[in-house]
Amino acid sequence: MLRGWTLGWLGAIIAVLAGAAVIVVMLARGGGPSDEQAVRAWFESPAGGGAPHSLVSAIHVGTCAPAGDSIESDPVFKCPITTDAGTTPSPLPDTCFKFAGDRVARGGWQLAPVDHCNALRFDSRTGELVDVPGHAHYRLTSS
Repeated sequence: MLRGWTLGWLGAIIAVLAGAAVIVVMLARGGGPSDEQAVRAWFESPAGGGAPHSLVSAIHVGTCAPAGDSIESDPVFKCPITTDAGTTPSPLPDTCFKFAGDRVARGGWQLAPVDHCNALRFDSRTGELVDVPGHAHYRLTSS
């Protein structure tokens, strides 16, 4: 009888510690403007497709949350992305990013092999965000 009670408490303690770890990681990441600035900078970089600064301001990033996966022992975050074009032609999928301090170390297409991450990046030929494997293009502005 004592053994079942002890295992139950041990399970509860582990669950509380895991929940606390998730909260600490989320608080350490912050969310808000720094995530948006880091994601925009990634889209401007060669890895993100080299979007011009004038277009990257049309990318908006919501609160990023742990995706439940890690790369090189760092957590992967899933971030909701919208653009000034709204949801035309369809809603953008949440996109995964691995942050290193206040910048993105990997994102979009670089994390596509991770479960539930898409291959989003900027396409300089079309001036749109594109998910090549998903055959989807997303305009940044309504015009």
